Amino acid sequence: MNERYIPNRLTQDLAIQQVGDETLVYDERRHMAFCLNRVAAAVWQECNGELDASRIADRLTVKLAHPISREVVDFALAQLSRDGLLQIPAAPASVAAISRRSLMARAGAGAVMMLPVVAAIMAPRAAQAYNGGVDLPLDDPSHEIPADPGEPVGSSHSGGGSSPLFPEDPK
Repeated sequence: MNERYIPNRLTQDLAIQQVGDETLVYDERRHMAFCLNRVAAAVWQECNGELDASRIADRLTVKLAHPISREVVDFALAQLSRDGLLQIPAAPASVAAISRRSLMARAGAGAVMMLPVVAAIMAPRAAQAYNGGVDLPLDDPSHEIPADPGEPVGSSHSGGGSSPLFPEDPK
């Protein structure tokens, strides 16, 4: 890929919500949720298909009232690309080679709060969310709801005794 990488953020099939300083992005196609901190969200918002990383860094330095280096922007672009939030999925090799450790060493302890963070989580599908996200086998009697609320799970259909959830008390 050429050195002048012009990133462009995804815009379709996304639900975006601002929560404090963080931006939550839900990708409806992949059922993935992402939490972008203030810096990562600012970089992502500037990815309009017209600006390269140097121009994004210049704009964010003004917008965030804190010096933002090209390396910080490259690091954010690598995370956004890794998580599929950019239209061109692969960032140049120079962007992918930057590590959080090297950025922290160069920036110092005071600038750690200005490092971009993109956290990805898998969102449950509707059926998983309904049952708590656990896939339970339907033919296992230990997962059935007892007819009597005081009765241990599994005892109404298995003829009493112990179940994996409620072992018998030793007497």
